[in-house]
Amino acid sequence: SALKINLNAEIPLSFIANHLVLRDTIQFDLSTTNTNIEGISDGLINVITQNKYPLDATLTMVIVDSNWIGVDTLLMNTVVEGADLNNNCRAETSKRSKIPLYVDEARMENVKRGKHAIIVADFNSNGHNAICNGQYLKIYSDYKLDITFTARFNYKVNAKF
Repeated sequence: SALKINLNAEIPLSFIANHLVLRDTIQFDLSTTNTNIEGISDGLINVITQNKYPLDATLTMVIVDSNWIGVDTLLMNTVVEGADLNNNCRAETSKRSKIPLYVDEARMENVKRGKHAIIVADFNSNGHNAICNGQYLKIYSDYKLDITFTARFNYKVNAKF
């Protein structure tokens, strides 16, 4: 027997997003670094995003322990701007954002217990886009949202003089 399939699709994907949610889980275990985490008292964690989607994203990041139980929410409803569009309604470069998060001593204990981070990006398209005259945005295969973390910690040291 024969199987005949007809597919009519336009690539790239074209749509208007209303709460399009992308979710990912990453390793977030400070004990796997070359840092002695026991002495960390507090510090600054920078969340650096490179968003090439031409859509604003609302980020939430929950730190979970080895049993997948939430121990802290580092980001909650944090907006990351979408990439700028050129005259052809295409994003050519990513929009960089840096979100500094001060983590006090109590929250740092939660972060130290963390093993993974669940990151949720909720994308929404702008209802009015002057460059594209209101046409649906196209999503190309090179669009992505990259998230990087850097940190600067303060340490407590027990020293005898």
